[in-house]
Amino acid sequence: KEWKGSKHVDRLICNAGVYQPTLPYAKWSADGHEQTMQINYLSHFLMISELLEDMSEVSDARVTLVGSVTGNDNTVGGG
Repeated sequence: KEWKGSKHVDRLICNAGVYQPTLPYAKWSADGHEQTMQINYLSHFLMISELLEDMSEVSDARVTLVGSVTGNDNTVGGG
């Protein structure tokens, strides 16, 4: 693959916190997914699935998924 480096990936942290509560309408991606779902979840799934084979070569590989929407003071978690 084009992105393949000389070392295996052993740690991956995925963090996206797209949250647009003030928009009066949903935004959609070019391939028909709601934008927040595409950025916060589907993009992580795609990247992890692309890296999974390489990560399986490492004995202690780890993937961490983080959501940062709780930093907003107008949400339940951040308020």
